[in-house]
Amino acid sequence: ALTNNWLFDRPISSSVRVFSRKSTYEDFHLTSTQPEERISGGMVSLGARPRALDYTQLSGAAGIDDIRYTQALQLRSDFTKQFGDDQEFQAALQEKINRTFQPGTISWIAGTASQDYRNHPYFPSRGYAWTFDAKLALPTTGNSHFAFFKAGFTGDWYTPLIGERTLVLHGHGYLGGMTEQSGRTIPYRELFHIGGYNTVRGYEFGQIGPQLFNDSIGGKKALLTNVELLFPITGDGSIRGVFFYDGGASWDPLPIESEPLKNRVENQAFEYRHSIGFGFRASSPAPIRVDWGFKLDRKKGRNEDISKVHITMAQDF
Repeated sequence: ALTNNWLFDRPISSSVRVFSRKSTYEDFHLTSTQPEERISGGMVSLGARPRALDYTQLSGAAGIDDIRYTQALQLRSDFTKQFGDDQEFQAALQEKINRTFQPGTISWIAGTASQDYRNHPYFPSRGYAWTFDAKLALPTTGNSHFAFFKAGFTGDWYTPLIGERTLVLHGHGYLGGMTEQSGRTIPYRELFHIGGYNTVRGYEFGQIGPQLFNDSIGGKKALLTNVELLFPITGDGSIRGVFFYDGGASWDPLPIESEPLKNRVENQAFEYRHSIGFGFRASSPAPIRVDWGFKLDRKKGRNEDISKVHITMAQDF
C-alpha cells in the first residue's frame, strides 16, 4: 500500500493498495469442509478535509475484488443421510450453499464522510467520532452474480465519569442496510452477521440473525449498540478492564426460492437480543482482548449456552 496524507502540501489524502488475503469461515458447519475464501484485488482512494465543512473527512475510492474458493463445497454427509429420502430438499440445500459461496469479480466505487474528535486514537477518554459510508458494487464479468448497494452509519462517544482516565463511558452504535440488484446477489462476507466478539459478545458468530441449521447465512439489515465502562488496571494504562452491555440484530436474508428450505431459516425478522459482561484489554507486549459475555435472553429451546468467552487480538469498536 502507498499512502500520502498530505498530497501537494494540502490536506488531501491519497492511497493505492494491492492485496491478497484468505479467510476461513470456521463457524459454518453445513459443509464437509470449512469454506476457504481467497480475495485478491486493488483500490485507489482520494480524500480531503475542507475547512468549510468543519474539516469533515470526505473520501472516495474505486476498486476491484476477485472472490474465489479453494474447493467446491459439499453438503455434510450426515445431512445427506438425514434428508436422503427427500432429494428435492437436499438439492435445494446444496444449491443454497453453492449460491452463498460462489466465486465472482466485482468492481466498486465507495464514498465516506467522517469526523474524529476523540482526544486519543487508541485510548480516548472524551470526544466523539462518526462515519457514514456507501458502496456500489457491479459485476465486471458476464458470469459474476454479484451486484449490490450498501450503506451504514457508525458513531462513537466517550466521556470521563471519574477523573480524566479513571472511569470512562463509551457508547457505540451502528445502523446499516444493503440491497442486491435484480437477478444478482451479495457476497457472504458483505452481509451482516451479528453476534461475536466485535458485535454482540456472549453470542456465536451470526447467532443474532438469519440462520440455516444454526449456521449464519447473513442479513441485509443490521442494528448494533454497545455501552462500555473502561477503567485502568495498571498505572500506565497498558491493561484496562471493561464492563459492557451489547445489543443488536440482523435480519432480512437473501431470498430463497425453495419453499421447504425457506421455512427452515430462523431469525428472518427483526429480533433485538442483548448481553452483559466484563473483560480486559492489554496493549503490551501484544494487543489482546478478553471478553466474557452473558446472554440476557437465552433461549433454552435452542440449546444456547448462557455465556461465551472471546479471546482476540482485534482493536476495540
